[in-house]
Amino acid sequence: MKVKYTVMKTSTCLSSAAFIILLFTGMSASLFSMASVPSEPSSPRYIFFFIGDGMGLAQAASAEVYLSAVQGKIGFEKLNLSKLPVQSFMTTYSQSHYITCSSASGTALATGHKTSNGTVSMDSAHRVDYTSIATRALENKMKVGIITSVSLDHATPSVFYAHEYRRSNYYRIGLDLANSGFHFFGGGGLLKNEGEKPGDIRVVDAAARNGYKVVNSVADFNALKPGDDKVMAISPVLTDGESLPYAIDDKGDGISLSQFTSKAIELLDNKQGFFIMVEGGKIDWACHANDAAAVVKEVLAFDEAVGVAMEFYKKHPEETLIVVMADHETGGMSLGTDGMDEKRAYGLLQYQRCSISAFTGKILDYKERGLDSLLTFEDVLDTVQYYYGLGNEDLPLNEVEMIYLNEAFNQSLGHPGENAAGVQNLYGENDPLALTCTRILNRKAGIGWTTSNHTALPVPVRAIGNGQEMFIGYLDNAEIPVKVMQKLGWLR
Repeated sequence: MKVKYTVMKTSTCLSSAAFIILLFTGMSASLFSMASVPSEPSSPRYIFFFIGDGMGLAQAASAEVYLSAVQGKIGFEKLNLSKLPVQSFMTTYSQSHYITCSSASGTALATGHKTSNGTVSMDSAHRVDYTSIATRALENKMKVGIITSVSLDHATPSVFYAHEYRRSNYYRIGLDLANSGFHFFGGGGLLKNEGEKPGDIRVVDAAARNGYKVVNSVADFNALKPGDDKVMAISPVLTDGESLPYAIDDKGDGISLSQFTSKAIELLDNKQGFFIMVEGGKIDWACHANDAAAVVKEVLAFDEAVGVAMEFYKKHPEETLIVVMADHETGGMSLGTDGMDEKRAYGLLQYQRCSISAFTGKILDYKERGLDSLLTFEDVLDTVQYYYGLGNEDLPLNEVEMIYLNEAFNQSLGHPGENAAGVQNLYGENDPLALTCTRILNRKAGIGWTTSNHTALPVPVRAIGNGQEMFIGYLDNAEIPVKVMQKLGWLR
């Protein structure tokens, strides 16, 4: 018994010792593991809002089928934004209309509040200012950047920093920009830099007085570096409405949307994080003009900027949230028309060399130089073929299309003919010849339109990163910023 007792005791002691050793070893391993593997942050530190103005599902899809078609394939060549794991939809109606405007929809996306068409981040009675997610970010020590391909005082960018009862109060909106304290503005110029009263300060001077470095050359833009804390960067190449050129017209001598995005990331990256809003504003403009080729190139330029953010996300996947959306759909765009060549239709858009706006400018130049009275229809057909491809081997013109072009030529260049009677009301404010060329190519390329204005269609929401699950489902635009601000702990 004694021996047995001794053996049992020894065995028990060994077992206890082994247990204690294993226990502490396990605890040490666990503690080491906890110390060496950082926990996922509860909220994102880097937030991107991408807003494709007017970009519904068809606009993005048109770019994808175009990319596939020009490679001789049938299918959809996915854009960066289509590769995001969350793909859902949201409604866009305003407080006053089913069909919203950019200021009302932008207010919802920026502040989480519905308002009336034409209002900038205020209630519809114009008594209460709404605080944007960008301003909240600034209050919480984040750096803030606002980027757009249109003017910096336009509706969509303005809702993030301004409060105005009328979106066309551009000078007052510009002063709000100068007083915002945001760290980076990049893109187009200002629609109203000057005030109306004697002694009114210019917006750029007000910005400079508040510490902004105002740059408008490629060299000065490229020279910007971290430490340049407040920047207002305007592209040196601007076209209609103080905007960047249409991507289809771009000669590469200015600053692109993706370059502005890359520079904003470079300047704003810091431990507290940043909020960056990037707007592809001329998607909407091209849709208003029903210019499908210009739409495709604008979507691709916007998607390139999304790609810049996605590269940043790959380096900071647990700290970054990217949300890509639209403020509304424009044009009632569709893929598919009667008589289209289904196997190669969308690729026909590659023959268009310039936007409808640029082609209109060429016609105006003819008139200003007094060439309109000298040009024949045959002369113009050569120009039409060069800029639109109409009449080449892939885009032959039938008899009806030739009649339409002849009527438009007469209306556009001042040669009324027997076929022109009563057609002047068919073109609205557009140049007849430019619009007719665009319409014919659209139809041949399988692109349809229902309107030259906004529609009430729901639009896509796409997301990736920390918090992406918040955007699963069928949402309303006013929910978007609220979800993000709640995630960040800024709203209860």
